[in-house]
Amino acid sequence: KHVDEETTQVLDFLSGNDEDLRLALWDLEQEVGNPKIRWNKKGNSQHDAAPLNYYEMVTNTVCLESPSLTRSRAMIIDLFISEAAHSKQYNERFFVSCLWYERDVWIVRFYAWLRKKNFQDVYQELLYNDPRTLEYNAHTDIEPELRKKVFK
Repeated sequence: KHVDEETTQVLDFLSGNDEDLRLALWDLEQEVGNPKIRWNKKGNSQHDAAPLNYYEMVTNTVCLESPSLTRSRAMIIDLFISEAAHSKQYNERFFVSCLWYERDVWIVRFYAWLRKKNFQDVYQELLYNDPRTLEYNAHTDIEPELRKKVFK
């Protein structure tokens, strides 16, 4: 049981009745820095055109899209693992991760302004494909290792 009751509820929901999955998700949550986990009622992150799933570094919180008919439990588990990769980044190298984030956001803002495009579109286009960015590191380097641990 997590000290944060809402985190406990989310992890219990994600694991369903599968005890092995429950233990794997709890182990992952501990490994990546013990973040709180919240259902995101709306896109309320610090990002422009806020995504529904994100990691909030200041509060060490993973926010996930609320369960619905369009998202299966498996899809939400997938999203949790993706965002947990950011928790691991910040908990292992907080200062460097903060610097990367600030640099990446300023680059995206500049390119969005220059190309007269939406911030979120440029964010997706630039940051997930460049090995020098926080998003690339989280989802290409860290996330696959986390997946292996959960789905052994």
